[in-house]
Amino acid sequence: MPSTAARQTAPCRRAATYVDAVIMVFVVGILAAVTTPRFVDSLNRQRSLAAAERVRADLEYARSAAMARSRSVTVSFDVASSTCQVSEVQGLRQSSEAYATSLADTPYSASLVSADFDGASQVVFDQFGEPDAAGAVVVQAGTFQTTVSVDDGTGRATLP
Repeated sequence: MPSTAARQTAPCRRAATYVDAVIMVFVVGILAAVTTPRFVDSLNRQRSLAAAERVRADLEYARSAAMARSRSVTVSFDVASSTCQVSEVQGLRQSSEAYATSLADTPYSASLVSADFDGASQVVFDQFGEPDAAGAVVVQAGTFQTTVSVDDGTGRATLP
């Protein structure tokens, strides 16, 4: 049987060295540098789509409210503040406020690029749900833009 002194010939290396740690940090840094721009682009694309879907939903809500109440409902867009306001409809938080949506706030963090309804930045739905003019609203988050279109005949708001 060998003695215990003979078994302890080579020390066991169990911990990572400083070089191993530096290489690992370097690899993680490269992976982060490659994936971060793609993640930001993906996030901005989703924000643009979510903001456009909210505008589409607000337009459809105004159209439905006009038909339900048998009176005109106006949807106004303020490009400078990236807001959408629906007249004749109460706000969701307080009934004394008008229904308004700010696309600049979270979760959208988007901006209104344009809102054009035959040269106006508002559309009026009559008691039949028909708009006074066809048009489009363009929202943007980062470099991604999404357009919401309002059909002149049906009044339906659609995304591409």
